[in-house]
Amino acid sequence: MKQKKKKQKEKISFFKKTSYIGVLTFIVAGLISILSVRYATRTLVPSEKDMSLSLPPSQAVLPTPPAPPATTPEPEPTPEVEPVVAKPEPFQIQRPSEGDIIKPFSNDTLLYSKTLSDWRTHDGIDFSAVTDNSVFAAADGVVEKVYHDSLMGCTIVIAHQEDFRTIYQNLTDCDALKEGDAVTQGQKIGTGGNSASAELSDVPHLHFSLTQNSNTLNPLDYISMDN
Repeated sequence: MKQKKKKQKEKISFFKKTSYIGVLTFIVAGLISILSVRYATRTLVPSEKDMSLSLPPSQAVLPTPPAPPATTPEPEPTPEVEPVVAKPEPFQIQRPSEGDIIKPFSNDTLLYSKTLSDWRTHDGIDFSAVTDNSVFAAADGVVEKVYHDSLMGCTIVIAHQEDFRTIYQNLTDCDALKEGDAVTQGQKIGTGGNSASAELSDVPHLHFSLTQNSNTLNPLDYISMDN
């Protein structure tokens, strides 16, 4: 009986051990199975974290800014056109006498004076009045002075544009014009004579001078080639 009970105890003990081993084996197999499935799942289906790392960054499409409103260009200012002012013609004169030139203008070279018996400058041109003693206005103008000079005799001064003045001296008389009279170019204003005490030794002539702003000029530089 004792042996029989002992054998029964050994069978029970063996059965328990076998049960424990089976349970453990089952548990281990289950764990292995779970781990295998998890590993396979992890390999086949990446996690969200893995997806976020593997996927290329999304290219965000920014909204296109609206085009600026069309602006009408301001018209360029029209340059001011200066009015064209007609320039006056250069001052020109005609010969005041048909006579020959017997003494030229000389502002820097001394000429001999028969009357005064010395050498001096000559501020005008002497036109002979032996054959034709008529004296004409050299240009349009207004009579400024009519007088008798103590050295140059009967004198007429005519004012012209740009402060030019023509001066006619050694005239026979001064009765043809008076101050303020308007004259035209070529108009007869007197006759050449011998009224200048400073040139009594010379033949009858017209002593003709030209000035601008009180500066004495050479009349030949202003006599038109057509005259």
